Amino acid sequence: MAGGHGHTVVQQIVSPNDDIIGGDIQLDATHDSALRETEGHLMKQKCRNNYCCRIIDMIAWIRVNYPTYYTTGVVKLTPEQEGDKIMFGMHTTQTHDLIYNRLNVKMIKAFMSAKRFKTNGKEYGFDHMRKYKDAIKYGAKRAKQPLPQNFDIEMMAYMQSLKKQKTTARKNGQLEEKEADPITFSLYRLICFYALSSGDIFTWAYTVCQWNCMARSVNIDGFSFPQMSLGGDSIIIEYHDSKADQTGEKTVPKNCYANPFDPCICLWLALGCWLAVSDDDMASDRNTIFRNVKSDVGSGSHRYNLQLKLLFEGVMKDILPQFIRPDHANSHGTRKGAGVEATSGTTCPPPIPSVAGRGEWSMGNFLMSTGRLPMQGTNI
Repeated sequence: MAGGHGHTVVQQIVSPNDDIIGGDIQLDATHDSALRETEGHLMKQKCRNNYCCRIIDMIAWIRVNYPTYYTTGVVKLTPEQEGDKIMFGMHTTQTHDLIYNRLNVKMIKAFMSAKRFKTNGKEYGFDHMRKYKDAIKYGAKRAKQPLPQNFDIEMMAYMQSLKKQKTTARKNGQLEEKEADPITFSLYRLICFYALSSGDIFTWAYTVCQWNCMARSVNIDGFSFPQMSLGGDSIIIEYHDSKADQTGEKTVPKNCYANPFDPCICLWLALGCWLAVSDDDMASDRNTIFRNVKSDVGSGSHRYNLQLKLLFEGVMKDILPQFIRPDHANSHGTRKGAGVEATSGTTCPPPIPSVAGRGEWSMGNFLMSTGRLPMQGTNI
């Protein structure tokens, strides 16, 4: 705020540690490292890296377009902060950060409006743009600085306007959309048939598991023996965690049954064949079914997506357009298609909460995705 003689006075923020006994004590390096490792589980590193990259982009844009603001609204990181790869990005080179407690919201809104176009002239989707706002909130928490009081109010109005702008762009065919089309049951069976016919047991078993669990591809990547138990006439599968439930407190058991009438989509047969052909890998002390102990998390999902893409671009190239848009065909469509199949094609579908529970969906998003509410572009 301005002083009586025209000088700028910066309001000092009192640290909460000032009233805590020993609040200024520096932890031992070993203890501090263990603490940071535990706190690092609050957010996945991939998401944290994404936020860091977005903050870097915003700072670079401000430096070029508004150098005056850059000199007062951006601060250089300390050597300790630059070396903190957990909080400041594992594979990024962040050297500066925003001053969040005096952030000019207008700068962020201007950046988002200027950066809404891709190099091909189309606009980014709403979810892509929303993550810049999320990155600001992450940065403020990381810096332990409160955002200005007007931040949420102004950004809420801006995001509503942005959402309407994206709707207009979609109508004009100018929106870059990456959402997957739901894979219908008929297409699902054809995927299994062609994978099995070509001897690709991995893709066959992975697809059947994903369909039966209504799962994201990454959930099947971590599919393991401890997640399985034997029911009366079923295999019971329960995740350790999910995207919406990182602690695993609300995951739902899924009873998966054999299909003796159609072996091509029988989960028990597919899993049995995959375990048989990967017997050498199973000899190790690994628990995961679709990746071995030496593979990184996500390697099974990456392999599956690559194999599925090769299948779509190969023997299924001429068939695929009969069912879905080829440029909207990916593994997430299996999850969507299973949900749609379970809630349609019959006058007496299963209860909606049970279907939502099986797919680990929140009820609101699930209802919108199955067409029961007129919402487009919902990413489930």
